[in-house]
Amino acid sequence: MIGLLSGSLMGLLFLAVPVGFSLGIATLLVVMQQGTFPTEVIMQRAIAGVGSFPMLALPLFVLVGLLAWNLNASSTMAGVTAITGNAGLVTRTRFPLEVLPISVALANAVNFLLALVAVIPFFAIARAPISLSLLWLPAILLAQVAFSIGLALLLSTFQVYLRDTLMIVDTLVLAWMLLSPIFYRLEDLFPEYSRLMHILNPVSSFITAYRVALYSGDYMDPLFIGRTLVQSALVLAIGLAVFWRLSPHFAETL
Repeated sequence: MIGLLSGSLMGLLFLAVPVGFSLGIATLLVVMQQGTFPTEVIMQRAIAGVGSFPMLALPLFVLVGLLAWNLNASSTMAGVTAITGNAGLVTRTRFPLEVLPISVALANAVNFLLALVAVIPFFAIARAPISLSLLWLPAILLAQVAFSIGLALLLSTFQVYLRDTLMIVDTLVLAWMLLSPIFYRLEDLFPEYSRLMHILNPVSSFITAYRVALYSGDYMDPLFIGRTLVQSALVLAIGLAVFWRLSPHFAETL
């Protein structure tokens, strides 16, 4: 059932079907696959379930994943052209060039926070569980922002010397989205390799951590958060090192 739901949802979104319609169609397919289900029972349960967490569980589950993913995708795509898109400033003005990709990541982080504030009432209406895991939210956001800054620094540098970077990243981001647990849990689809996939794809760690803090209220493993912070710090350090090494030549290259 989970495989059918996740597969149909990803397929519909890949075809650019709106999220709301995708959720409805995917749910209908699961109901049909499970067998006959009287319409009057569906209506009774829908009316009785309004305002309950189980009723809104799937939309909230997907919503948390989409918010985390949008922060990553928007920072990545905008970060690629942070230098080449401001060539006039780079060639005519002297200032710390790392400000450009960093500002892109921070601007998208602010947008994420505004979107998060906007959807909090839905969690309250659904009576989502509240636990101490919510206190980890600043650390999760810090890790994702650090990762986004590091990636923006790297990709903006690559774009200066390889102008096809934007097209390559645009293609890879779609594959990256499908490999990230926006519409599913790694533990459900890949129980034996979920830990490895979290390590190889830091965005998976961000999405899972946000879900624990905002959606499920389960226990948050400090080691999981610690490893995620270390990974993000490493990406940030690499991004800064590459950027500082090559940025003195940006003006003459542009």
